[in-house]
Amino acid sequence: WVYARLAHTPFPALGDALLPLGACLALSAWTGCWFVGCAYGPITNAWWGIPAWDEWGRLTARFPTQVFGALYTLALFWLLEQPPRPVQAGFNRMPAGQPACLALLGFALAMFLLSFVRADPSLYWLGLRLDAWAAIGFVVVAAWLLWHSHQARQAQFQQATQES
Repeated sequence: WVYARLAHTPFPALGDALLPLGACLALSAWTGCWFVGCAYGPITNAWWGIPAWDEWGRLTARFPTQVFGALYTLALFWLLEQPPRPVQAGFNRMPAGQPACLALLGFALAMFLLSFVRADPSLYWLGLRLDAWAAIGFVVVAAWLLWHSHQARQAQFQQATQES
């Protein structure tokens, strides 16, 4: 927000422009967690268990939490970066900032859901891991931003229909 104000750039447009960077950072975080042994899942003997390190240096077949997080992140950002499809006479484009808000919402939901299958040690508060609480906070922020952008677009649409 501060950079957007200093650069005289609309904050929603800046969020959309930084979306590829956010995808790279999230993908790097999930794969980095797999390589260094954090955010791992519980031990499993199932065929889909993958070898993952833990904090004590043990390599064990575990639920692929990091792989699911990385693949989900890749799919989410790929879907959001698809060009708009033609609809009737024009293009149905998302307003500025909406792709960034949807990315934040999707990533936060994934973070929240994957927190239930993580087996690495963590602090808990009211029965949830702290990263789950952070994800809830991001979901609330993203939902509010989406609602706010929808309200602003509705107001612009009503104003344009009243003028014509």
